[in-house]
Amino acid sequence: MENRTDLNSSQRKDDHIELAKKSIMEKSCADKRFHYEPLLSEHPAKDSSLLHTTFLGKKIEAPFWISSMTGGSEKAYSLNRVLAASANKFGIGMGLGSCRPLMESSDRFEDFNLRPILGDDLPFYANIGIAQLEQLNLNKTQANYFFGQLKDLDVDGLIIHVNPLQEWLQPEGDRFLLPPIETIKTLLEQRPNLKVVVKEVGQGFGPQSMKALGELPISGIEFGAFGGTNFSKLELMRGNGEQKELAHIGHTVEEMVEFYNEYFPREVDVIISGGLTNFLDGYYYQQTCKGPSVIGMAGEFLKHAVEGEDQLDSFLSSQIQGIKFALKYLTLNKKELRK
Repeated sequence: MENRTDLNSSQRKDDHIELAKKSIMEKSCADKRFHYEPLLSEHPAKDSSLLHTTFLGKKIEAPFWISSMTGGSEKAYSLNRVLAASANKFGIGMGLGSCRPLMESSDRFEDFNLRPILGDDLPFYANIGIAQLEQLNLNKTQANYFFGQLKDLDVDGLIIHVNPLQEWLQPEGDRFLLPPIETIKTLLEQRPNLKVVVKEVGQGFGPQSMKALGELPISGIEFGAFGGTNFSKLELMRGNGEQKELAHIGHTVEEMVEFYNEYFPREVDVIISGGLTNFLDGYYYQQTCKGPSVIGMAGEFLKHAVEGEDQLDSFLSSQIQGIKFALKYLTLNKKELRK
């Protein structure tokens, strides 16, 4: 009688015969960003601490970040809990969707109350739009109420999303009275102990904006670069589609890394986001970015979270194992970097 090993081997060989023709890769498919070095490392252990690092002052087990997505609805309540539960299992950080509902009341507080699920040790950030921050800076009573709600959520800090183009194209959008950089400066002056991360929402930041951010005592930046969910395009689809040309304005992740490397005089933690859908793209940008960084995804995590916690867990596990392999066997192809 064949033993189990022999049976598995036989089945594997049959699979190879069946799939051989289907698995041919054209030369043009080769990812030239990397050198593959198969001789120089052992396989990473599945439960190794290879990816453990510190980000925004807290230890995480893998360089991934669940980027700000949703809040303030029944559907958001359920999805946020799935996202937080998976973040807890895999030891990664998380940003909330816009906490604007908490400016006026605590009715939607539980949508954002994820610290009990996420755990005390992982980075957890609230999120507010620059237009709402401008309002809070002018209204001390409302600001104290809002930041009191954030204290009750036990967040580690605040993500400010900067979105002038989205607001401009939104049919009911807000109009800024001040340049966003001035609004951010005011917050930092009023609350010097608050950890602040600044992000865009699908267009990224240009070089002069990056230079201005680099001069502020912020804790982090999230790229929110061109190439992923584009909230300006989303607003155009909600409205009449006029000024649609503006939705094509923006900066890619590649450009954002270049701007960061050139204009930030000190290392500020970076959430690399903007159309990333897998670990390999994220790994590439991490290797080219001079600052400490994590890979931020919103849409991809949300897509799997909608299917349930098991589906999200499976996706996260595959991404973590993939980047472990990349760290062991892939190095940057510097010729490609110069192109």
